[in-house]
Amino acid sequence: MKQRYSLLILLFIFLPIVAYAECSNSDKVKYDALVNKVKVNYDITIEDDLNTIISQVDDEVIYAKNRVLNITIENLSEGMVVTMRSEKNNHNELFSYDRNNQGKISTKIYDLNFLSQNKVNTYTFNISLSTDSCQINNLKTLYLTTPKYNVNSSYIICDGLLDKLYYCNRYVTSDFDEDTFFNKVNEYKDEQQKDKTTKEQKQANNFKYILIGIISLVVIILVITIIVIRKRMKRKKK
Repeated sequence: MKQRYSLLILLFIFLPIVAYAECSNSDKVKYDALVNKVKVNYDITIEDDLNTIISQVDDEVIYAKNRVLNITIENLSEGMVVTMRSEKNNHNELFSYDRNNQGKISTKIYDLNFLSQNKVNTYTFNISLSTDSCQINNLKTLYLTTPKYNVNSSYIICDGLLDKLYYCNRYVTSDFDEDTFFNKVNEYKDEQQKDKTTKEQKQANNFKYILIGIISLVVIILVITIIVIRKRMKRKKK
């Protein structure tokens, strides 16, 4: 009887160790390869904040605008768990592999009003593994830096420069003051004007060379024609 009790006690002690045994080398290699396929992406959409009305005239309602951050985690494998934390807005979420979505998880963050919460943020994604035979707490960590709305992009000086000059983009991932903004935009425009002037000068020079070539060719043809006519006239006189 005592031997049975001793056996049961040993089983209770060692069962957790068996259940959560350290991963084998082959499992580590396998999951290292799988976790390297995990990707984190984002896009930004602007949606109406239905809780905040700016103005209303008859049936036309104008709502405040919110910047919505859409984050997507792709290529998760079975057993993978992702803990997402933000640096500045204290947004924390926990995700696990979903067979129905084929390892793809999407989440939306609605608390980023692009006027009042205008700041660059960094999200950390800690990927761990939990299967019956393998437990890894820190399999991999990914980082995602999301931009802030660039209020300077609405200035007239940025007309036509969207997606051409970083400082006029709607969203940027660095901070800069207005002096830097105007200096960079003016430098860019000066460079563009110089390039345009250089291009126009080259075109003018090319046209000049072409014109000189045409005139030279016409003169040569005229000289040859005159020489031929004179020779014919001499032959006739003879």
